[in-house]
Amino acid sequence: MFQMETFLKDPFFIPFVRRLAQGEFLFQQGQIGKTFFIILVGHLKLLSQTDAGEHLVAVVKPGEFLGEKSIVSEAGRLRIFTAEAMDDCIAVELGIKELALLQKDNPELVIEILKKSFEVAAQRLDKANYLARVLRGSDNEKRFLNCLLYLAQTNGCAEAQGILIPGLREALDYYLGLSELDREERLILLEAQGVLKKRDENTFLITSEQALLGILSELEQTPQAA
Repeated sequence: MFQMETFLKDPFFIPFVRRLAQGEFLFQQGQIGKTFFIILVGHLKLLSQTDAGEHLVAVVKPGEFLGEKSIVSEAGRLRIFTAEAMDDCIAVELGIKELALLQKDNPELVIEILKKSFEVAAQRLDKANYLARVLRGSDNEKRFLNCLLYLAQTNGCAEAQGILIPGLREALDYYLGLSELDREERLILLEAQGVLKKRDENTFLITSEQALLGILSELEQTPQAA
C-alpha cells in the first residue's frame, strides 16, 4: 500500500527530499524538467504565466504527483507551469535513474508509485472532462455553480470551516468570461445564502459543498422557460 511516511523514513529517499518555505519555487515555467515530484507535506499553487498575466491553475495537495510527464523521455519536458509553495512544503524528487535504482531495491514500491501516478492522472482527466462539460453549458447560473465546485476540487484547501479557494475571482473570469457585474451579483447572492464567505479581495471560503450541490440540484429540477 502507498504510504507517504515511507518517503520520509526510508534512507533511500533522503537525498531526494526537497523542503520549501512559503513563496519558494519547486520549479518555474519554461524550465526543462527531467524529474517528477510527490508532495508529502504542504500545498503548492500551479501558476500559468501568459501575456494576459498570471493565472492560478490548481493547488497541489499532499499525496499528489507533479511533473510525471517529465520522465517519459530522457530529454525531459518543458515545465508549462510554475509551482510555488503556499506554506512550508516537503516533496520527494525522482527521475528515471532514481526509479531504476529503486526498482532493484524495492520493486513493490515502484509498482505502488506507478499505480498512484496513474490514479492521480485519471482523477485529473475526470476533472478536465467535468470542466469541459461545464463550459459547454448555456445556463450561466449553472455554469457558475459548477465552476465553483470544480475550483473547490482543483484549487481548494480543506479547512475546519469549509474549503478555501484562493484566486477565486480571477479563476471565474478566466473560465467563464462573465461581466464583472454578473460575477459580483452571483458571489453576493451566495454570500447572502451563507454558502460563501469572503476572506480577502480574491479568496473565498465555501462553507458547505453540500449546500452548493443542493442549490445546483434545485436549478436542475427547475423547468426551463419556453
